[in-house]
Amino acid sequence: MAGFIIKKITLPNISIDGLGSYIGGYVGGAATLMAVLKTLKITDKIQKENLIENEKNRQLSLKYKREEFAHKIAEYIAKYINEINVFYYNKLIMKDLQKIKDNRIKALDVLNNNIFNYEKDPLTYEYIDITKNKIYKEHVSFELNLIEKDLNEHTPNRKIANEYYFLLNILLKNISIADSLLLKLQKIHNDIFDYNGNDPNFVEKHTAELRDLTTKFINEYIEYKS
Repeated sequence: MAGFIIKKITLPNISIDGLGSYIGGYVGGAATLMAVLKTLKITDKIQKENLIENEKNRQLSLKYKREEFAHKIAEYIAKYINEINVFYYNKLIMKDLQKIKDNRIKALDVLNNNIFNYEKDPLTYEYIDITKNKIYKEHVSFELNLIEKDLNEHTPNRKIANEYYFLLNILLKNISIADSLLLKLQKIHNDIFDYNGNDPNFVEKHTAELRDLTTKFINEYIEYKS
């Protein structure tokens, strides 16, 4: 019969209390690790939420600044349109006043000529009503004085319109979505200066397009994400 060799294994002399502490150490360590991992997960979630919130706040802050800028552009465009309208309608008024002035000067020349001829040779020019001619001359002279004052008051001046024109160009120069607005602004500025027609709707057609482009720019600029 084969023999068996049995090796005697000696277990360390660990008490029940010691074994509990030994196992408890491992369990406690695992629990601590799980708690750390859970904390890291919560921290990561909080950090992500903070990043999202910070980005929202950043976008809101940028949007607020864009709104301020866009409203300032709208204000300058409105003032420019007002000034360029004043310039244009003063051109029309000046044109009409100049025609009236030329007409009155011709009438005054005739009256002066009648008075001169009558006073030089009353018998030859006895058909001239000298009294009426002199009264009419005073009336025409008075009208000419008024016309001169109106001409001075309505002298076309683009100084303020020019200031807003150049200011808008400086502010919008490097903003790509403002390109069409600036092109229209330039066209209006040049066309109204050179226009010599009598169409009262000429400036309104141009400025209506400028207003539409300004509204489009404002809406796009305020909602622009960066």
